[in-house]
Amino acid sequence: PQLPPRAAPPVTKTGDSRSQAAMGCGSSSADQPQQPPPQYQQQPPMYGQPQYGQPPQYGQQQQYGQQQQPGWGVPGGMVRVQPPNENDPAFMRTVAPSGTTWGQYVQTGASFVDPTTGFIAGPWAECISWAVIFEHTNDWEAMPEYQRHGVVGGVLEALERSLQGNPNQANILQAAEKLENASHQLMDNNQPLPAINQVVRLPPNAVPGQPMRVENPQTPGTYMTVQVPPNAQPGQQIMAPAPVQPNRSGGMSTGGKVALAAGGAVAVGGLAAAAYYGTAG
Repeated sequence: PQLPPRAAPPVTKTGDSRSQAAMGCGSSSADQPQQPPPQYQQQPPMYGQPQYGQPPQYGQQQQYGQQQQPGWGVPGGMVRVQPPNENDPAFMRTVAPSGTTWGQYVQTGASFVDPTTGFIAGPWAECISWAVIFEHTNDWEAMPEYQRHGVVGGVLEALERSLQGNPNQANILQAAEKLENASHQLMDNNQPLPAINQVVRLPPNAVPGQPMRVENPQTPGTYMTVQVPPNAQPGQQIMAPAPVQPNRSGGMSTGGKVALAAGGAVAVGGLAAAAYYGTAG
């Protein structure tokens, strides 16, 4: 069924794809199999400080998204890039920092509302911000694949569809629009985009207050170091900024030999980790 048109956003945006579209589209831990959604009311995620310099933000987080157990379903080094899904909007068929399509990446974990900003966070947030960057750095209006739904508009439509039946749908969609509006405004003013948080699960040997090497949910087959919050427990989920953050250049600097670009094609069938290590899948 056709979705109703959305109200115009409160800020003026350069190249906003939803001038042509109505409104409409989860994080990973490489070796964790997918499981039914956990209940966060009893053990909400907390904030951790990654080694790469972000300030710590300790506290508890209410989950607004329909959360599944984060993970790719197989060990990180075995994640293969799936072909783009014809039912996904155009931008979600392009490459994400994971080396997979955005459509494959957002299925690895749910998004949620960051209580410190009111923005959506998690994989869907990354997708929205990178779509905004693509709009501002490309002549997307001349690209046939974006004529019907636009760039960001298609992503938001897909997010909305994924939240059907979720009692917190309105909260999540409002947070998504808030992130989009802020990202457009920051791009217009040549300012850095908002940092995107992701969920990581502490391993059994995690020690409160100490640094810990964990699997990087953003890029399967790679690792990152986080500072375990003082009141965290092994097996608990904490929040940490994603290593690859949206940036104005449109380039996804993964630290490997291969640089990814917003809107780029995926290497179907290859190992997702190859995008990081610069090796063949």
